[in-house]
Order: sequence, then structure tokens, then C-alpha cells
Amino acid sequence: MLVVAPLVVACETATDRAVAVSEVEYLEHLEMSVHRTPDGVTGPVVVLVHGAGLDRQDYASFATTLAREGALVFNTDWTVLGPSVAVGTEQIACAVRFAGAHAVDYGGLGAAVVLVAHSAAGLPALIAAVGAAPDSGLCPADRPHPAALVLLAAAQSPGTPPWPLSLLGDDTDLEIAVVHGVDDRVIDPARSRRTVELLRDAGYDVTYHLLPGGHYDLAEVTPVSRPGAGAPDPRAVDATVSIILGLGER
Repeated sequence: MLVVAPLVVACETATDRAVAVSEVEYLEHLEMSVHRTPDGVTGPVVVLVHGAGLDRQDYASFATTLAREGALVFNTDWTVLGPSVAVGTEQIACAVRFAGAHAVDYGGLGAAVVLVAHSAAGLPALIAAVGAAPDSGLCPADRPHPAALVLLAAAQSPGTPPWPLSLLGDDTDLEIAVVHGVDDRVIDPARSRRTVELLRDAGYDVTYHLLPGGHYDLAEVTPVSRPGAGAPDPRAVDATVSIILGLGER
């Protein structure tokens, strides 16, 4: 299903809610910021993974926006250009497992996780989500794979070396939303359309959302991270938030 529309977050008072942020080490030398509202978590558990050339601080505004809507957000650092592709993929898988295991410690309603990956994090997050990430035994948490995956302007499609299509496996219960901005000048939206085709051919439940805005607007990456850039397109931000919250309710 193709969705082409700015979806609107319904809660008008969400922007007034305070958000508490905690820092935690989920794997040796790797940290995540946990965003939540002190008055209670009512939405999904979200693991947010940044793109190349950025870090979790660049997504702090988006994590806060999600938390104000009731989500428990684990905003995660990972090694984008590490010694091997497998390292980053395993780190993302561990972040999901950590969030699932510790959600209750931060007031989360359950262990089901929505994994949200932007740009360069898209394909390793997909491999982690379908259970094909390597496991060196270093991750301190042991929990199931995410219940849903949101790919925001993914930089690569399945089948791109060194990710053969065979890694997709058969976990077709995983719900996937593929999201791209019509004004993206960094990653061609055609790449996301190809990803949708490949995932559907493999039997996955996939929705495709073509939204207003550019590459960084989808995840509310702040102008501080992009000198000379304008503020994120609020239509794209609102739509992405709605997609994430919608998957979390299923």
C-alpha cells in the first residue's frame, strides 16, 4: 500500500509535556539516551538508530517528540563505519534486545519493540530485525526480535553486497513501514521503492509512505547538525511520528 500524505499527530498538548532523559551503556563503549515522560509511558517502545555522519545527539529532538506522544525511546549510537558490516548490524540487534529487556525499568508497557532506522542504518537494521545479525555473545540482553521496523530513507536495498537476499529469512510476521521524502536529495526515493518490491516478493507485510520533505526531515534532524539548513519540515515529522505510533498500537 502506498501512502502519500502528511499524517497529523492528534494530541495538541503533547508539546507541553516534560521529557526525562537518561544515559545508559547498552554494550561496552556504546551508549543510548532513554527518553520518556515522567507522568507515564503510554505508547510503544522505540529503538531509534541514526544515519552516517551523525550520532544520537542529532536525533534528540525527534526522540523527544516521540516521547511526548507517549513512546519510550531508546535513542542509540552504533558504529556506522566499523571494522566490518557485521559489527554494526550486531550492535543494532543488541540495542533492540536491550530495550526489550529493560523497557519495564523505564515504565514501558511491554517488551515489543518498534525499530526505527534512518538512512545508512536502514539495511543493517533490516538484517537485525529479521534475525540474521551475527551474535558474538557480547550482548548482555537476550530478547526476541522487534515486532515492527520503520525504514526512513534507507541508503541501500536488500541484495546489495554484502547483504544477500537470502538473509531476509522467513520471519514474515515482522511488520515493516518504508518511508521516504519526495524532496530527498541525498537518497533517491527509487531505492526505497525497490526495497518495498523485494520485501513484498519475500512475503513481508510492507507499507510504503512517500512524504513531504527531504532526507533529514523524516527524523527531525536539527539544523545544528546541518549548517545552513532550514528547520525540519513539520509535515514530514508529524507523518513519521504517526507511522511509528501506528505500528506500535498493532
